[in-house]
Amino acid sequence: MPRTPSLLVVLALLVAGCGREAAPPPVPEPQPTLRLAVSHDVGLLVERWNRAMGEEAAGHVHVDVTADSLAYAALLDGAVHAALVHRRATPAEDRRARGNDLIDGDGFTYLKLAETPVSLLVHVDNPVQVVTVQQAAGLLGGWLSSWAEVGGSDAEVRRFVREADTATWQVVDAWLGEAKPASGQTLPDARAVATAVAGLPASLGTGGGLPGRGVRSLGLRLTTGELIMPMSTAGSGAVWPLQRSLVLVTRGPRRSLVDGWVAKITTPEARAMAEQNGYVLAGPAP
Repeated sequence: MPRTPSLLVVLALLVAGCGREAAPPPVPEPQPTLRLAVSHDVGLLVERWNRAMGEEAAGHVHVDVTADSLAYAALLDGAVHAALVHRRATPAEDRRARGNDLIDGDGFTYLKLAETPVSLLVHVDNPVQVVTVQQAAGLLGGWLSSWAEVGGSDAEVRRFVREADTATWQVVDAWLGEAKPASGQTLPDARAVATAVAGLPASLGTGGGLPGRGVRSLGLRLTTGELIMPMSTAGSGAVWPLQRSLVLVTRGPRRSLVDGWVAKITTPEARAMAEQNGYVLAGPAP
C-alpha cells in the first residue's frame, strides 16, 4: 500500500525528534541579596535574627557590622541597601545625601524599630547599687569624682565613654544639658565598654542593652522616691531617662527587599529575641 505524503512528513518529524536531547529545565533566577550595614551594638541581635530565619533566608542577607558613621557612609556610597543604627544622620551626612545643595539627591528615610535604654554600668563588686537622678548626672558629668560621694568606696571613678558621633554619647550629652559628659577612655562599642568595666572595680561605663558578665546596671531613684531599673519601669509608668532608638535608614523610598526583611524581624519570635538583647521593638513606626 503506497504511503501518502502526509504520513511521510509525520514519520520524518518523529525520526528528527528522537535525535534531539530533551530541553534542560529552566534555571531559577538567583534570589537577590539584601546588604545591610549595622551598628556594632546591634550586630549580635541581627546575627540571631538571621540564624532564626534559616540558612536559605540568611544566605541572602549580607551584614557588615561597623560604626554608625561608617554605616551611613556605606549607605551614601550605595554599597548597602539599608543601615541599622542608633542615631539619625548628622547635618553633614544629611547634606551629602541631598547632594550637598548642588544637585538633587535622595534624602534619608527613617523607620524606628526599637528602643533600648542606656545603662550605667559598674563592676559587680562595686557596693553602690542605686543612685539618685542627680547623682547619676554628677557621675556622668564629672562633678562627682569619687564613689564615696554616692555611698561607695573612696576610689576615683574611672570612666569608659563612647565616641562623640555615637548615639550613646549623644543621649548622655542631651540629658546633661549645658553640662557636658566627663572625659574618659574612648571605646568603639557597648561590648568593649562592658569588657573594660568588668576589668576595673572602680569603673563606670554607659552601654545599651543587657550588661555582660562581670558587669551590672545601677538603679535610679527618682525624685518621687521610686526605684527603676534600665529594663523595667513597671509600677507608676516611669520611663528610664536615658533611651536611644534603633532606626532602619534607607535613601528614598524603602525597597521591597528591605521591607521583606523588616516583616521577618517583627514577628513575635523576633520580638522575644530583641528583648533578650535589651531592645523593645516599637512598632515599627516612621
